[in-house]
Amino acid sequence: MWTIGVTQSGNALGLSQNQVEDLAAHDLDQRLAGIESRFREAGAHYVVKGIWECAPIIAAIARRLAEGDHPLNDIIHPSTPAISSVGF
Repeated sequence: MWTIGVTQSGNALGLSQNQVEDLAAHDLDQRLAGIESRFREAGAHYVVKGIWECAPIIAAIARRLAEGDHPLNDIIHPSTPAISSVGF
């Protein structure tokens, strides 16, 4: 299965929306970068800030499935370019 890591609105950050809004931008960016790094090290195929960014990724996954792609292809064929954050 393909995985989508959710950095800001998921459990990894562990803050309410109000707490996120109260953080300095630099602090939030640092925290999100650390979470993204952990997700990528754990094997996440995609990483987004919140659920609001998932619809285009789900569409991309559907296209990949329709083309016969499989999430293990990223492991089996490591020469395949890594999947990036939103902006894929």
